[in-house]
Amino acid sequence: AGCPPGCADCMGGCRPHLLRVTALSSAIAQGAKLPSPALEACAHCASQAVGYECMQLCPEVFEEVARQTLTGRLPEGAGLSCVRPSELRDFQILSKLGAQTAYWELF
Repeated sequence: AGCPPGCADCMGGCRPHLLRVTALSSAIAQGAKLPSPALEACAHCASQAVGYECMQLCPEVFEEVARQTLTGRLPEGAGLSCVRPSELRDFQILSKLGAQTAYWELF
């Protein structure tokens, strides 16, 4: 099927935000609000909604997230990767989800 048209900007303007959006995707599904307009604009890159399965259907998006995760290097323009006090609630939700082993499957 190929990469959906809605995913075109995931390797463009959203590339610096892929890792953060992917990390926050579980929290977003639980109702958390993203801490910045840039992350809001790129949330579709980590979505599993029909027409926006960018991680599943776009190998270059998946590979970029994997590269950022494994190397710890974010592309230029990513800004700070620290959790700001205003983001603490969302980080706490994400931490709780990450700690619930029923959600994770090792492969």
